[in-house]
Amino acid sequence: STILGHLPAPGQTIAYTPNGEFLVCGYYDVGELSIWSTGTGKLVRTIKESADHAGPTWACAISPDGQRLAATADNCLRLWDLPRLTQSVSTSSFSDTPLVSETNGISDVMFEPAGKQLAYAYLTADRHVLGIQIRGIASDARPQIVATNRQNNFVQGQCFLPNSATFAYVDTNREVTVVEPASGRMILKYPTLDPGDNSRWDLCNLRASPDGSKLAMVTPSGLGVELRDPSTGKLLYTLPDEPGSIWWLAWSPDSQRLAVSRANGDIAIWNLQ
Repeated sequence: STILGHLPAPGQTIAYTPNGEFLVCGYYDVGELSIWSTGTGKLVRTIKESADHAGPTWACAISPDGQRLAATADNCLRLWDLPRLTQSVSTSSFSDTPLVSETNGISDVMFEPAGKQLAYAYLTADRHVLGIQIRGIASDARPQIVATNRQNNFVQGQCFLPNSATFAYVDTNREVTVVEPASGRMILKYPTLDPGDNSRWDLCNLRASPDGSKLAMVTPSGLGVELRDPSTGKLLYTLPDEPGSIWWLAWSPDSQRLAVSRANGDIAIWNLQ
């Protein structure tokens, strides 16, 4: 393994560049970001805290073409030109000023597969419920609200659906809604709880397979995973409950395996062939 040096705070979020050359890391209780070279293990750049962001960085993401880095924090969305951050420049001439800095993003930032838009969660006016905004990557793009009642899962409550270029999220009633990103128009909505049933787990991780054929969603118990057809919402099958509440889902690039990270420290990898 490669040790990337001493981190300034507990790690909260990481993202690889598409070519695997760099790794970006954000932290739980400081506002800076670190960019590391995976080849040398050395720190390439530190993006310092700013006046509008000095708290935790909840999530970061890199665009599919490797040109943009986005990060969300305590009511702050920032977007940078990533190649500029990783190039060798003198300290006197370098500035880490972002291309975009808005006080309306808090977590779960992600780029669409084409890399032209990004979605992120924000706190609604009463600051008790998460909403979702989608915006283009241009500095003058206007954010569009597509939901105001997203489930309060700071890490995996929404995702783009690769095949249809649509966007899905889980609301506070544990219903899945699919919208058209450009307009916010609702395309599909379906419940995931049986009549009279209640969720026994506060979080509901949601992740689409890279090939777009399946939508993975944590069960109401928080211990298993439902696999659904993204185009209809039909339940295909359920991976059985196992000890340890689920905190993270990750698909393999070929969509054949699903990794599950649990609160008890276990990691399970399901072969779905």
